[in-house]
Amino acid sequence: MRSDGGSRTDGLAGSSATATAGPLGRPRGEAPSCACEAVGRLCGVDGPSDFLGLDEGLAADLERIGHEFQAQFLGVALATRADDVGILGDLAHALTRIGRHAEGLALDRRIVALTPRDPTAHYNLACSLSLTGALDEALTELVLARELGWNDTALAHTDPDLAAVRTRPEFTQLFGQAPDAAAE
Repeated sequence: MRSDGGSRTDGLAGSSATATAGPLGRPRGEAPSCACEAVGRLCGVDGPSDFLGLDEGLAADLERIGHEFQAQFLGVALATRADDVGILGDLAHALTRIGRHAEGLALDRRIVALTPRDPTAHYNLACSLSLTGALDEALTELVLARELGWNDTALAHTDPDLAAVRTRPEFTQLFGQAPDAAAE
């Protein structure tokens, strides 16, 4: 998941994933992906279906609808604040969660152009590149993220957005073996 926003929310401050928190704050993979998940974490339950007593299918539908609403809302907000990195990051995350990967990728590229020294921005761009099949470029962005101080190897090994790039030997060279694979 994207390192933000919050996969995120990206706009939340304070992440253990970066040496210094940039404008995005945290990788998308660490933050709650919806309000129900955030409340669930506070209440010590696994997700919206546990917290609300919903069937898994309904919970997934509600989460998708929430991300669609968020994408529409943030798209309107972006019209008046085109270079707001927080809005861009949250919109990229919402679009990614509803499967609009090419649009999320375009926004992540824009974020990196606006904040080229932010390691989380490069990590999130790597996630989008991995989701769209641009694995060589995703690895390049992961190298940049590491060079800029991004160091959450546990997230890199578990983030579903990086599943495609994890199959590459360069990923293992960069992040080492997954903790559970190293024990075997």
